[in-house]
Amino acid sequence: MSGRHDLTAWQAAFLADTRELSGRAERPIRLNERRHRNGRGDLVLVITIDTSGMITLPGGLALNQREGVAVHVPEDSSKPPAAVVGHDRFVGAPHVLYGRELCLYLDAAREWDPTGGATSFFNRLWDWLADAAAGRFSARDSLYHAIGGVPAGAEEAETLTLQDEVPDRSALLWGVRRTRVRVDVHNQPVDGAAPVVFVPAAAAFPYGVGDTIGDLLDRFALNHDSLLSVVPRVLHSAACRSAAENGLYLLLGVPHPAGGAKHVAAAWIDAAGAETLRSATASVRAIPLNWRRISDDRPAVATRRDVGTHASGFLGASITLYGCGAIGSWFAEFAARAGATRIVLADSALINRGLLVRQNYRESDVGRPKSNALADRLRAISDGLNVQQLTELDWAAATTAFTSADFIVDATANLAAAVSLQSLVQQFPSPDAVVAQIATDPSFGTHGLVTVRGTSDHRTLAEVDLEVGRIVVDDPTLEAYHGFWERATPADQITPVRGCSIPTFRGSAADEAAVAALATSTLGRHRGLQLTGTHLFALPAASADAAPARWIEPPSTSST
Repeated sequence: MSGRHDLTAWQAAFLADTRELSGRAERPIRLNERRHRNGRGDLVLVITIDTSGMITLPGGLALNQREGVAVHVPEDSSKPPAAVVGHDRFVGAPHVLYGRELCLYLDAAREWDPTGGATSFFNRLWDWLADAAAGRFSARDSLYHAIGGVPAGAEEAETLTLQDEVPDRSALLWGVRRTRVRVDVHNQPVDGAAPVVFVPAAAAFPYGVGDTIGDLLDRFALNHDSLLSVVPRVLHSAACRSAAENGLYLLLGVPHPAGGAKHVAAAWIDAAGAETLRSATASVRAIPLNWRRISDDRPAVATRRDVGTHASGFLGASITLYGCGAIGSWFAEFAARAGATRIVLADSALINRGLLVRQNYRESDVGRPKSNALADRLRAISDGLNVQQLTELDWAAATTAFTSADFIVDATANLAAAVSLQSLVQQFPSPDAVVAQIATDPSFGTHGLVTVRGTSDHRTLAEVDLEVGRIVVDDPTLEAYHGFWERATPADQITPVRGCSIPTFRGSAADEAAVAALATSTLGRHRGLQLTGTHLFALPAASADAAPARWIEPPSTSST
């Protein structure tokens, strides 16, 4: 290369650090002064690293005593340098991309710290080699084992969502555009759907999948895959369908080293490519493959991010919720995101603009019944959620809402509504339901209460609440919670609009969402339990004299 002035400041600093490290006798790296800039502007350094002291264990990567590595340093420090070997000995190993690039950072956004400079990078490279030799890598933990590299463009444009298991053989699936950037893949034809060609491969693609149909076919040939001759035929057949006039999708199913369901990659073939496929000319190999992101939600491969949390108690649950206000509206959303399969809502009150300060609604909801607006919001959150609205006259729905519920929740802060709810609980008993009340304090909305009646307890919530209230009010250390059982003073409340406006507590959306979130996690732990009592808790924003969280269990409680 022509000289130091061709380098960016970051590349020059990295090179200087590498030279300094290479000059130390105790360091295992040596810098070869041959270097260049590649077509992307990366500074490419060649280093040799002494691995003779590393221990190779069964299942580990066999290393030479000295490994040569090309280090590709980007023009700025926003992305970490890449480490690339010049041989094929690591092909197919965990955390190896395109057969030769070492995947040093599983999540570069969190793991790459440019302030550490070259020292941080080479320490990471050393740790990678040591872990590889010791067999500490797992196919389960690697992002791109089945396909040795990120398909070009996969981080851009559309996302294809995959919820159903893919077939074992080549097949035609269907892509339905859900939004501008989302396409849902279905196993059955749907009006307006674009064809999706699914092709299962017999082996992994450690060198990646390429950017053209020709590249992909070459990878099939490299794997001696019996489907090599099938791919062009199924693409031609799909392109000849009238629905393919605007292009088509290709799904590639690839065996995963961890076993189980195939890894799936998705590509888009545009209208010009589809036309070329129809004509089946020799230029088919040059057709670009525009790789798309996959949101793979198949149960066989996906693990919920909230697995093992307290809120996971709502997974698959049926919930009947009375009250869709400051606490109930947030609780319903959190339960929906936790995987509830049915939520029945009861609240006929209308939404006004003042409520938007702290309740889970939008400007476009003003004037609508709360249960109606919240139902629409919940349906938009989860396709797998059945949302119903309960009216006093809908007795058939009431029977189902109560007799088959896992949770029956009062979030009303309304005495008459609480009495009505209790009447329905008694009229339509559910032996497996946890009956609960969730509430915030009547002054500032920074304290929370969750009262639960266990599955085998026959007392009413009002009876449990009365017993707990006596205990709390008689305890001076719980004075911060006395307001749940004592009438609020006018000084503790506000009148939101002048004139005949109902006084209400002071509270922000942030605080009410936080109280509802804690109530959701707390209540989720009680699914199916016989435990009866009240959880009391305070937000960090509560007054300095707030009591710590407490569990109050009234006398004569059946518990597990």
